[in-house]
Amino acid sequence: MRFLLVTITVTLFSVFSYAQSSFNWRTSLSDNRCFIENQGQFDRFQTEESSILFALDGGSTMVFFTNQGYTFQFSRKVKNKNRQRGDRSKARYLEETETISVNFSGSLENVEVKAEQKVAHLFTYAMLHPDKSQTHMEQIGGYQQLVY
Repeated sequence: MRFLLVTITVTLFSVFSYAQSSFNWRTSLSDNRCFIENQGQFDRFQTEESSILFALDGGSTMVFFTNQGYTFQFSRKVKNKNRQRGDRSKARYLEETETISVNFSGSLENVEVKAEQKVAHLFTYAMLHPDKSQTHMEQIGGYQQLVY
């Protein structure tokens, strides 16, 4: 009886081990990157000079596209050194950002940005406002190519 149980266990283990090794598991951050249409979810990042039309959302690295150019924004969270343990009046983490803006000098006034090659998947954003209210934006399209 023991021999039969051990034989079945070894057989099942080897079958499942072989089945798992036949898959080719891969992942890449560059597979699903696309230009996401701005429907208000990126408005908190824009300046007074220009409005954001599209963005590449890379989490801590964002790229925003406007009629006048594009902007890189790099952010990271650092621990707030001025906060005492248990003090909830100060934020636990602070966000440090660095911004690089590139403007097209000498370009035409009426430049249009056209998005091409729409991707099949859609995006959803949930935003928390300073007054603790929430906004959900769903079914936002993305594109593979931008043409100025």
